[in-house]
Amino acid sequence: MKKPLSLLLLLLLFYPQVAKAQENPFMPSDQSSQNTDFWQPAQQLVQEQIYLVSQLEKAIASADPNFIRGVRSQLFLHTSAVDRFLRNYYAYPVNLCRIVSLGNSTNLPPFVNLTSEQLQLYCYLYSSTSTLETLKPTIDGRLVRLGDVQPISPPAISPLPSPEPPLIGREAKQPIEGYLPPVLPAIAISIEATQPLLNTRRLLSQATLLFPPSTKFNFPNQLTEDPYNISEAINQLYHPFLTLPNTGIARILPAEFYRQDAKELRSRLLASRLERFPYPPLAESGVFLPRLEIQLDNDRFQIVQRELNYGFMEDLGDVAIENLDPTLLNVAEPTREFFLKYQPPDKLEALQIDRRLFITGKIEDLCCIKLFAQSPAVLNHTYLVRSVQFQLPEAVLNNERIPKGQRRNLELLLTTPSSDLLIAFRPVSLNSDGSYTVLWRIINRFPDPQITDLDKYVILE
Repeated sequence: MKKPLSLLLLLLLFYPQVAKAQENPFMPSDQSSQNTDFWQPAQQLVQEQIYLVSQLEKAIASADPNFIRGVRSQLFLHTSAVDRFLRNYYAYPVNLCRIVSLGNSTNLPPFVNLTSEQLQLYCYLYSSTSTLETLKPTIDGRLVRLGDVQPISPPAISPLPSPEPPLIGREAKQPIEGYLPPVLPAIAISIEATQPLLNTRRLLSQATLLFPPSTKFNFPNQLTEDPYNISEAINQLYHPFLTLPNTGIARILPAEFYRQDAKELRSRLLASRLERFPYPPLAESGVFLPRLEIQLDNDRFQIVQRELNYGFMEDLGDVAIENLDPTLLNVAEPTREFFLKYQPPDKLEALQIDRRLFITGKIEDLCCIKLFAQSPAVLNHTYLVRSVQFQLPEAVLNNERIPKGQRRNLELLLTTPSSDLLIAFRPVSLNSDGSYTVLWRIINRFPDPQITDLDKYVILE
């Protein structure tokens, strides 16, 4: 009898603790300390999910199965981490968030020790994570469709000198004889995945508002976000300047933003970054929109070498951009005379010669001044730019054959809108992503340049 009696005494000794555990089966073992530590892990999970949404957005537009597998693994690990965090406070998050959504805060289980803000964040995390989990079948299906896609392996080549500016109207030689670039897969963007991503981004945006104002979250650029966007506060700061005619504010981005990795697998149905985000326009409307085609490369402002467009620039130093006039009275004589009197050639070959001279800085051999298509980037300096831009016809750019039936329309097919502008821009701030915010102003407009011999560079059937 001693053994049953001792067992009964042992049960009576621990009965209060057992009864308490049965009464509150979902209460954490150390409730007060976990409540204190709620915000820090919650902030980390919200930030991880913000990054994950950005990666998922890229994955649904990607043609690289290895990248998509990596994102799928990130999705699994993150949803598991959020689930552990939520169940640490209540075993059935769906039931708790259903009560919260109905507004029955007074009917919460007595062992849920969370403030109203913490409950809101708890349910935002549950909802956003549940939404992301619906993307798993979409990602798995995309991997099945990409099963036959092979990685791009360009042949190894010896280091080549810096490429010369491309010649328009001539067939360029390939660096490797007989090399044909691989055909990229044509994979459409998954439409069914876009709405869950938008819903998750909305939930995360609301969740971040529950944190103290001093809490900082890093939001990666979205595929659909305008990289040239200027905040309303910056626009208001420079409002007096922007009220002047022919002025504006824009961002000059690093050259890496526009570059495409040759080894990157992507869908040929997806537009390139430059196609999605062309350079900032210098006019609001018109048949042909001249643009601020300047990028940042190795801490230097550089006029973009695109198609037949070219130009030259000069750093004027700390000169007020609003004080420049069409006659450039505040500019030194040699620079002023060349910027105002230069005339683009009207023959395609001569035009490309001038273009190469400015890009390489060899224009000094033909005139009295040394000018380049680039200049070191310095804050609060004003840069003077002469920009010549063309919209070349496809028949010239792609060496297309013009059939006999279209010869009568040859003049129309070879129409080339153009612009020749004298511009000034002034960088006023350096942004965290390496871009510069600049004020720009059109100082003068010259007659649109004409190319009179384009008919020599088309193929007539």
